[in-house]
Amino acid sequence: MNMAHEITPEQITPRFIAALVKWQKKGRRSVDVKIPPLWFDEEGAVCTVWCYDSDLMEGRFVTKISEIPTTKQLAESKRLAIEKERAELRQRLAEMEGEK
Repeated sequence: MNMAHEITPEQITPRFIAALVKWQKKGRRSVDVKIPPLWFDEEGAVCTVWCYDSDLMEGRFVTKISEIPTTKQLAESKRLAIEKERAELRQRLAEMEGEK
């Protein structure tokens, strides 16, 4: 495994899948589970699980049940991303005004 959001195929248990399905049913949400061809490199095979909320237009990778995001967590993540983008736009505007 190379990245923090990668897991082994064995970590995708029936309990984990059931929790993902339960989360997905709570709104306009999707779960994307990627499992590579295991015959290619069985020892180094890594999987990813992406949870996405279409209403909030926000998502995150998860590796276990406790990481499945709540609506509040996704909304806060979205708010922080908007604040960061707003600050970057203000900085760009200030730089453009300073060039005049």
